[in-house]
Amino acid sequence: MSQTPPVQIIDHNGTGDWSEAAILRRYRMHCRSVGIQPRPLAGRRMRQGERLWISPVLDAVIEGVRQHDAGCIAIGVELIEADDFMPFGRLHKSRMARELRRVDLDERLRERLRARIVAMLKAGNVPHEFRHYVRLLKSIGFEDCRADIAGAQPDNRYVRRWVRYLLDIPGPPWHEARNPGCHPPNPVGAPGRQAAGKRSLKA
Repeated sequence: MSQTPPVQIIDHNGTGDWSEAAILRRYRMHCRSVGIQPRPLAGRRMRQGERLWISPVLDAVIEGVRQHDAGCIAIGVELIEADDFMPFGRLHKSRMARELRRVDLDERLRERLRARIVAMLKAGNVPHEFRHYVRLLKSIGFEDCRADIAGAQPDNRYVRRWVRYLLDIPGPPWHEARNPGCHPPNPVGAPGRQAAGKRSLKA
C-alpha cells in the first residue's frame, strides 16, 4: 500500500509577530478591545499536486482597512511601525499606507503614525515605501513635528527631498539634486539634442 506523499507548504506570510497565526491573534484581540465582531481573515490557499501555497493574510487585512474594520486598522498601524522583514513587505506597507489615508483614524493612532514616520525621517530611514508614508503624514497632520522635520538629516539629499515636500519648501528638481549641473530631461515628445542639432545642420 503506497503512502500519500507529504504536502510541501509554501507560506508567503512572515515569521514571528508577522506570521498568519500571530496577526490573527492580535486582530481578534483588537476586535475585542473595541467590541466588534471579528471578520474571517485568512490568506488564500491554492493546492497544486503536492504543494500548498498560502498567500499573505495581510492582503485580507488591507481589504478590511478598506472597509473601515477597526481591528484591521490597528494591524495596519502596527505594520507601518514594523521594521521586520516579511515577504512582499514593501508592497504591503505601501498599500497599507494608501488605505490608511482613506479612513478616519483616532488621535491615538494618528500620533503613533506621526511618531513613526518622523523618527524614520530623522534617522535617514527612507525606503521605497516612504513616499506613501509622507503622503499619509500630510493627510493626518504634523504641525507639532515641523521643527523635527525641518532639522532632519541636513546633508542627506534623499531625506531633504521629503522635508521639502512636507514643508512645501521650493527646491531644485529631483534629478538636479541627484546630479548637480545635469541637463533636465527632454519633455515628452520633444526632439533630443542630437536630433535637433542634425536638423540645424541640414537647414
